[in-house]
Amino acid sequence: MERLDLECAKAAAEITKGLRNTTKADLTGFAQSASTVLMANGPYALFLYMAAYKKSLAEETENRMFDLLKRLLFNNESIPAPGEPPAGRVREDPNRRREWEKAERARIRQDMIRNHVATDLTKLLIARDVLQQVLVYLKYHAALLPKEAA
Repeated sequence: MERLDLECAKAAAEITKGLRNTTKADLTGFAQSASTVLMANGPYALFLYMAAYKKSLAEETENRMFDLLKRLLFNNESIPAPGEPPAGRVREDPNRRREWEKAERARIRQDMIRNHVATDLTKLLIARDVLQQVLVYLKYHAALLPKEAA
């Protein structure tokens, strides 16, 4: 992939554009926390952190970052889709089904990071640097937001 830095900047811009009702402080705080997790514990921990974070900005960030890694490190190989939810309330209730699908997507992504990135030092270092650069650009985008909601 040519112009890696430009791809990181585009990913950060897409994350910022996809956010609704996010304050400058929320985005800056999230980007700083995510950056700390990434540098201290690596890409797998970052994806765990984003999956556990309960705000839409973490979900948007996780989606965009994984798309970038997929293009970069997985050569756009197909990622397994979530299967069918278990029978019962999860299958019947649309809200529970959405939550189950979100958790299942996060689990699949974490498996991909653990099995395909964390086991290959070159991919691990590339992933860490790329994700860090996206978070740096995300902080810069946060600085441009109005103080209230984005």
